[in-house]
Amino acid sequence: MERRQGSKSRYSGVDILASKLICGECGSSYRPKVWHSTDQYRRTIYQCGHKYKGGCKCSTPNLTAEAIHAVFIRSFNEMITNKKEIISNLRENAANSSNMKELISQRDAVRDEMAMLADIVQNLIAENARIAQDQKEYAKKYQLAMERYEAAKSKYEDLAAQVAEEHRKQRAVETFINNVRDLGVITEFDEMLWGLLVESVTVYSKDDIRVEFKK
Repeated sequence: MERRQGSKSRYSGVDILASKLICGECGSSYRPKVWHSTDQYRRTIYQCGHKYKGGCKCSTPNLTAEAIHAVFIRSFNEMITNKKEIISNLRENAANSSNMKELISQRDAVRDEMAMLADIVQNLIAENARIAQDQKEYAKKYQLAMERYEAAKSKYEDLAAQVAEEHRKQRAVETFINNVRDLGVITEFDEMLWGLLVESVTVYSKDDIRVEFKK
């Protein structure tokens, strides 16, 4: 993957930092705030978006962009140094936690059940059109068949969504692996890597800032 260290990327430095910072105490997003906006001491800091609002007493610290950059560089280098072990564990965990085959089997079985029930409904309608019969009895049979069909449809949609989510997780793991496989340690903040690899950064204290990388 081509990298541009310290480059001017398509991301806005303020936006991309603020979008991933989370207060570890209240769960609010961090927000950029400009200090000394009208003099030579102007600078942007980041703080919990609910700090000083509605009685919020979060003690999480304000951060400068430089501090966030340093946390990212350190966390990225720690991660990349152990990337072979991380990649191996990711693949093992993905294989062990996935129940894709069972979900697909269940989904397909319910799909077959839906097809059978749809045939039953169509046969009931055709028979009612062809043969005179008690309409109350017909309505009961039709309603029962439709209720069974709708229940199967709901179950199918749920299973299909679970299968799609498993696919998404597998793709996310492989994307992460492909993104970090050929990378080495960095010495400067890289906006592209930040945007590509960081899921969130949770701030608990000045010395406890945790970077979660995308999986």
